[in-house]
Amino acid sequence: MVGPRRGDNIIGLPGAGDVPAKRANVSLGFPDVRWVTAEDINDDGMIAAWQQPSKQFPSGCIELDETHPVIKGQIEFWQAQYPRAVALQVEEIVREAYCDVAMAKVSHMFALTGTVLSEEARNNMLLNPALTTSLLGLIGEDALISPRMGKVGTKRKRTDEGDNLDEAVS
Repeated sequence: MVGPRRGDNIIGLPGAGDVPAKRANVSLGFPDVRWVTAEDINDDGMIAAWQQPSKQFPSGCIELDETHPVIKGQIEFWQAQYPRAVALQVEEIVREAYCDVAMAKVSHMFALTGTVLSEEARNNMLLNPALTTSLLGLIGEDALISPRMGKVGTKRKRTDEGDNLDEAVS
């Protein structure tokens, strides 16, 4: 067991408060993610759009197109693997995985700014086509989705016809 640290508990700078504040650059927190439609993104074929930090979203916001064929296809693919009764849970898991991946990618770009990326390079990577490209792969997302499906139950069992998927695997 690790014991408490020894010494005086001084929080902040001791003194009367007459020392002027210093400007400090801090990293953004995790960006918000919200689901929108293609009309909200208003950029044909894009799965994602980056919104710079604002009063509403101090750490920025990633908008994901819930109507994008890749998102819809992923939801349908994973729903086909499980009984219809858990279809909404499956959809939520797929959406959460895409949110997590988008948040991680944007956060990582900000963390690399100044050491690996210039602000200009980062901003170019946050443009809709570049951000969309980073989210169009399925392997990384599937690697997050698959283990999360354990909480919805067992997969459906395929029959010889391949179309009766309502029997649960024992």
